[in-house]
Amino acid sequence: MNKLDQAPTYYRLSELATAPAKAARVYTDPKGQTRNISAKPAHKGITPLGSSTILKWCKEGRFPAPIRQLSGITVWSATSVHEWLKSLETASNDEGV
Repeated sequence: MNKLDQAPTYYRLSELATAPAKAARVYTDPKGQTRNISAKPAHKGITPLGSSTILKWCKEGRFPAPIRQLSGITVWSATSVHEWLKSLETASNDEGV
């Protein structure tokens, strides 16, 4: 069975975006109260792009448009994302990169 046959039909932003690791830290607000911010491990998404870049590129038309569901969840069609990734590979091969 092919990997694409097992792929989900839709992706959420957290599955598409790549994020660096963030260390735990202590935050002190202007009133002097401290809050512990938990560490977050690095996350490798399907694309090498960060979430803000994906959203920006969607507005610019450089990334497939999202689908907004009635429940308020935003998803991307897996087919359109895979086609977009293949077009990037083709473009880089044509340039000789």
